[in-house]
Amino acid sequence: MQRTDNTQPSRSLPRAQIRSRLQAGVVAICMLFLVLASTLLWYQNGDYQGARRAASAFETLRAALIAMEKVSFERGPANAAMGEESPLSAQVVQALQQARHNTDEAFARLSEQLAAERCPRCATDAAELGETKTALLQARANIDRIVQRPRSQRTPQMLDDAINRMVAIVPQLIPIVNDSNLSVIKGDNNALDTVQMAFLAAMLREQAGLLGSRFTGALGTRRALSDAEQLAIERSQGRIEQLYWLLESYLTDHPRMAMQAFRQVQQQYFTDGLAYVNEVRRRASADGNDTPTTREFAQRYVPMMSAIIGFRDAMLDSTADELRRRCADLQLRLLLTAMIGLASTGLLVLMLVLFRRYVIRPFNEATQAATAIAQGDLGGRATERRYPAEIRKFFEAIDILRESGRTRVRLEQERQRLISDLTTMAETDSLTGLLNRRAFEGRVRKLNSTAPDPAQPSWVSMVLFDIDYFKRVNDTYGHDGGDLALVKVADLCRDACQQSSAGVARLGGEEFAVLFETSDPTQAIDAARRFRATLASAVMRAADGRTFTITASFGIAFMKRGKHPNLLAALLRRADALLYQAKGAGRDCIAVQSFDDEQALGEILRD
Repeated sequence: MQRTDNTQPSRSLPRAQIRSRLQAGVVAICMLFLVLASTLLWYQNGDYQGARRAASAFETLRAALIAMEKVSFERGPANAAMGEESPLSAQVVQALQQARHNTDEAFARLSEQLAAERCPRCATDAAELGETKTALLQARANIDRIVQRPRSQRTPQMLDDAINRMVAIVPQLIPIVNDSNLSVIKGDNNALDTVQMAFLAAMLREQAGLLGSRFTGALGTRRALSDAEQLAIERSQGRIEQLYWLLESYLTDHPRMAMQAFRQVQQQYFTDGLAYVNEVRRRASADGNDTPTTREFAQRYVPMMSAIIGFRDAMLDSTADELRRRCADLQLRLLLTAMIGLASTGLLVLMLVLFRRYVIRPFNEATQAATAIAQGDLGGRATERRYPAEIRKFFEAIDILRESGRTRVRLEQERQRLISDLTTMAETDSLTGLLNRRAFEGRVRKLNSTAPDPAQPSWVSMVLFDIDYFKRVNDTYGHDGGDLALVKVADLCRDACQQSSAGVARLGGEEFAVLFETSDPTQAIDAARRFRATLASAVMRAADGRTFTITASFGIAFMKRGKHPNLLAALLRRADALLYQAKGAGRDCIAVQSFDDEQALGEILRD
């Protein structure tokens, strides 16, 4: 056995090393492939998610541009109302209410889109939108106060203030437009041109509406245009011309982009619309009475700006198509990448499974079987699987080695069992199952040989007891009855003292001994008292069924551990003398060593 233990590790070590290297290589290949596939998939998913965010931001952009348009459009009915006499006609009121309703719906749609997008900037944009809505409500309230006045009491300053308040609403929406615009371009830079043209168209609609609002003060009060109003008109026309050339330059570089819609803008607004504006300006410059009312001006001028909205919507639709195409393309790429990754992973896994099944697993099982034999695990067989003949012979050799080990283990177990039985027979009383005298003496010597703990004093107490008048029991109930009584006494003593004692023994005949190691000798005395009372009340039963009771006399001696070199002899001598003292005192009592004088007679305890 010793030779096998020494040689086995040197044989199994190379196998373990090869197995570890094979497993490490397989794991490295799998990890490398998974890292590459995961990285590619992560980038593809990032592009796809970016495109989806761009699509969501585009919806916010569309909603913001529509909100700008509705505010600009609302200025037309508002300007018309401020030029009409109070009370307003039902047609004017209905047009103003419908325009305000459309604006409110556009603001609500923009608010919903900002909440749905849940982007980092959306909370700020939503807060700004709330402030813009508050400013719009205040501007509307101011207009309502003006139109309730008679037209003769409406001063140019009132009208200019009302117009400027409404004009100030649209610039407050520009930050939302810019944020959404950047998010769209970041997700799809191919949408840059169409997004910019849609934004320029929205700004063109705002400037066109602002140009019309420049006439409200003069038309509403039936007076000629002031120099300041003439300058404001010139400034608005200059901005409109700049926007026109910017749009035309974009379309020159991209001739396929909505040229038909832009030609309609050129004809309907830049030709007809601006011509009408110039005509009204000429008439308003000479005489304020030869001009249309604000309502008439709005009814004719506002429809001429519809082509601008059509062109803006065409650019937005083109942007939406581009974003949808990109999302679909990236989604397809993501799916293809995932499918290729899964297929490649499956193929790699299949190859690794086959390699493990036909190369690594047989080698691993053989290594484990040899290692188990070396470690003493001799159960089962080396393998239950079917392998080629060459590998099978190797496993058969391992099974032969395992069987040989089992035989050696069985022989060793039998030898150990025989040794255990002999040891038990040598140390145990055959009748009671308690320690015999030799084993008990060995316990005492072992206890005295260990060094005591200085922090906690240790006392060794010896309780020696002898059954009173045991010869009468044998004479009256026979030796079988006496043996039954001894067994009963041993069971009672074991139950009463074994948990707190260091050993319970039958020293011979009817004489028993209990060894205690306690911090206080009174603990052993209390245990002896309890056992004496238990024994006196116990009912013994003879072989023929008769019952009787017995008592015992006790001698208790104690000594600090390590104080006497021959602790056993000293304790037995004192306990034996105390036992005889108890018998001389009338039996059925306990004689306890004196605490003050070890040589003095013991104290007799009967309760």
